[in-house]
Amino acid sequence: MKNRCSPEALLSIILGMSKEQKEFVRSMGFGALLKMKITDIPLKLGFYVLQKFDYERMVIDIEGKELKVTAESVHDMLGIPIGGTKLTQLDQWPKDDTSYDEWKQQFKKDSIIRLSAIENVIVSTTQADFNFKLNFLVLFVNTFCESTSMGRCNLFPLSYISRKTDISNIDWCSYVLDCLVRTKNSYIPYSNNSFFVGPSAFLVLFYADNIHSKL
Repeated sequence: MKNRCSPEALLSIILGMSKEQKEFVRSMGFGALLKMKITDIPLKLGFYVLQKFDYERMVIDIEGKELKVTAESVHDMLGIPIGGTKLTQLDQWPKDDTSYDEWKQQFKKDSIIRLSAIENVIVSTTQADFNFKLNFLVLFVNTFCESTSMGRCNLFPLSYISRKTDISNIDWCSYVLDCLVRTKNSYIPYSNNSFFVGPSAFLVLFYADNIHSKL
């Protein structure tokens, strides 16, 4: 399995965050990620669990046992905000809001924004401002939710995040599930040109947790 959505980038950045930035992450409801140790996904295991996932019934069939995949499952594994408002139910940025354009000024003009660029701007400062909030969310989305097959960052969620948005009141667990269903549906196994761009970290953690509980 070719995987485009790995936690390594986010977790390596967490190690170098300032105290102020870590407090900001906690205030957004993502404090549990600061303690997470997993940095890479075993590709064979990730592929195995993905193949066992039925996105229509939302279950993983492991050795004849069906594991129900729910928002609570995501919360148990990742500790991110659950409940609240769904991301896509929020108002999108009004046309006169320049916040997104200001955020993009951190990067070279007309350049493709990749995770490496996000990492560079985060480590270049100890501040925890609006730009940091968006940078962190881009990292989170592209390492734990859904990336893209072309290597550029998935920036879609940013269109719903303004300066006034309460990040901790967004149902990020449901968003992870939405990404899982969408990316499993579009993934073509055994194709050299197909990348899995969905939440592989959640799948592997969920599988490992349930296998461990059976021992």
